[in-house]
Amino acid sequence: MNISDSGPLTNEELSFIQKRLSDERKATGNADMRWDINLSEGLVGEEIASRVLQGRLTVEVKSDFLVHQYGNVAIEYEYKGRPSGIAASKAAYYMVWFAGKYYYNELAVLIETDRLKALAREYYSRHSNGATHPGGQPFVVSGGNRGNATFVLIPKHELLRI
Repeated sequence: MNISDSGPLTNEELSFIQKRLSDERKATGNADMRWDINLSEGLVGEEIASRVLQGRLTVEVKSDFLVHQYGNVAIEYEYKGRPSGIAASKAAYYMVWFAGKYYYNELAVLIETDRLKALAREYYSRHSNGATHPGGQPFVVSGGNRGNATFVLIPKHELLRI
C-alpha cells in the first residue's frame, strides 16, 4: 500500500499502519526501539486522538461509578431482553471513564469496540461455564434501571491487556 505524505491519513491507511505495527509488537512482545517504528506508533496514536477529539471517529462513552469498589467494569449488553450497550453499539471505540470515589473522572481507557466485545464474550463464556470472579462474584449481573439491564463484569486490568 502506498501511503500519501500529504494531508491526514485515510481510514484505510490508518488501519493498514495499525495492523502492521500491531503484528510487529505481537511478534516480539516488546516496544520496538527503531526510531522510525517508534515514531510511527506515536503518529498513529496522535491521529486516533485527533480524530476522536474532532468527532471524526465515533466513541461510545461509559462511566463506571463502582469500578473502585469491585475492580470490574460493568459493560451493558442487554436491556429488557434486547441487545443494548456494547451489543448494539456502532461506535469505533469505547471510552470507559473510571468515575466516582477514588478516580474522580480523572482516568479513562479508550479501547476499540471490537476488542471490548471480544473481552465481553470471553467473560460471558466464563460465566456460562459456571466460573466466577475471585471471591465468588459472577461474571454476568443484572442492574441498572430497575434491574432491567444485563452486564458482563470485566476486570479493569483486562482493558489494558494487549
